[in-house]
Amino acid sequence: MKNKFLFLLSFLPAFFIISCSKNVETISVVRNPYLNVTKGTETLNGSDFKLNGPTDAVAYLSDTAKTGKKVFRYSFQSSLKAANQKNLQLIISFDTSNPNDFRNIYKTTYNSSGGLHEASLLVENSNQSYTKYRLTNNPNIYFEVNRLSTDERIFAGSFNLLFQNERDSTDLITLSNGKFEDIQY
Repeated sequence: MKNKFLFLLSFLPAFFIISCSKNVETISVVRNPYLNVTKGTETLNGSDFKLNGPTDAVAYLSDTAKTGKKVFRYSFQSSLKAANQKNLQLIISFDTSNPNDFRNIYKTTYNSSGGLHEASLLVENSNQSYTKYRLTNNPNIYFEVNRLSTDERIFAGSFNLLFQNERDSTDLITLSNGKFEDIQY
């Protein structure tokens, strides 16, 4: 019995040597950046994402009676396509007190972490001209960066914005339930 056991054990190392392979598999995560937002009853999808910055700026973070504080301004842009095939361009500028970690909820009222500097929506007309809509002051407006990966240099978040035509104050556009993920910076 002892000899049979030794005999079987002698094949065990050969089994491991034969079963091991030098093939190495590399696994990588594929990121698909996206942005979608609701405009009225339709969902718009974004493309051509850009994040520029940071650039130096001055903002009055909590009290405009006090002196300004140096902030770091980012500008986020995305092209949007409406169901009627009209092109829209969304531009959002926000200020942060920390240029390396810009996770925050940005509103038109600044706090010590920063704020929403401005946002505009450019809507293409049928004759290749554009109508500019600017951000209105509303308590439900926000732009949030809730995830940030400095290793992969991507960010994600959400937003709700209300825009007013610069030439017609009764012409409003609401962009609600905006979500974006895996946007490179």
